Parts: sequence; C-alpha cells; structure tokens
Amino acid sequence: MNYLRYIMALVSIASLPLLSSCREKPLLEEDEDYNRLFPFTGISKPDTSFEDMTVMPCDPSMALHAYKYPGVEIAEDAREYEVTIKALFTLTDKRSSASYVLRYISADKRLVTASSIPKDDVASETLVANEEFIKTFTVQSGYPLYLSVNGVAPRGSTIRASITARSVDGLVAVPKLSMEQSQNKEGPNPIPAPYCEYIILP
Repeated sequence: MNYLRYIMALVSIASLPLLSSCREKPLLEEDEDYNRLFPFTGISKPDTSFEDMTVMPCDPSMALHAYKYPGVEIAEDAREYEVTIKALFTLTDKRSSASYVLRYISADKRLVTASSIPKDDVASETLVANEEFIKTFTVQSGYPLYLSVNGVAPRGSTIRASITARSVDGLVAVPKLSMEQSQNKEGPNPIPAPYCEYIILP
C-alpha cells in the first residue's frame, strides 16, 4: 500500500510542471502587415499573348466564284483592330513584266484583288514594280486576317507581302502573316511557293 502511495506521489510531482505551464499566459503574436507582404500593384491586364491563334491555310489559286467569307460574328466584347497590308515586287529588267496577284479581305467582307497584270478586269487595286503597295483600314473581332500571293515573273524578280493587325486598345498581340520569294528560273515562271494563310481575330 505504501508502494502505491509512493507511485501516486511521483505522478503528482511529475504533473506539476505541466499544470504550471498551462497557467502561463500565451505570447501575443504581432499582427501581420499584409500591405507590406502583399503590396497592391494595380489591376492586372488581360493576357496579351495570342501566339496560340491558329494560322489556317487557304487556296492561293481559288476562283473568285468559290469565295465564301471565312470570318465569324462576335457581338459581345468585340475589339477594334487597325489592319495594314504591304506589298512590293521588283524587276531586274525594266523592259520585262510580271503577273503578280495579291488578295486580302476588306472591312466589308469582300475578297479584294490587287494585280500587276495590265488591264486586269478582276483587280480593283494595282501593283506597280518597285513601288510599295500599302492599304490600312479598321475591322472588328471575328475578321479574317487573310493574305494570298500568287503569280508568274521573269528570272530575278522578287516579291514580299505582309498583313498585320494592331488592336486599338493595345491589349492583343496578333501574329504577322508575311511571305517573301524570288523567281530564279529562266522564264517567266510561277513563283516557287504561292502563299495563302489567314487568322480569325479574337
């Protein structure tokens, strides 16, 4: 019995530090300064990267009667874009001529043809050797940024063309569509790789 009392006394003595520690007042932690830890840097702008916009192929030899507007209608949150088309072809011999045809889609959804062929009944725009062709207009989301270049030219002739779109609000970066080729065969001959691609603007 004395042994049992001895054991209980030991247990009581051992538990005294625990009881005293429970009675101690907890340390007061300082309030976190969230303004310092997470400073406000302003409202985040939307993601400006659209590298994943799909560039789609088209037919540079498509007959005009087969044209169907490839754009889409976007009614909500539509953006405005400024579209710029540039083209330039050169001839090494001023006495020679080239038959280049450039096509793009206008703001009113028409397929427009610019040609270097004299008296081309289809063309509404003219390409002149060694003179840069530039066209600028405004469109909205859903517009197909479309560029097509084809043609026949003498040896040594070059052609380059591009179409770009810049969002008016500055929040969207659109990939540039461009091509540049030389005709290096005795000829005249067709350019090595007629070009046609387009992107639907978000």
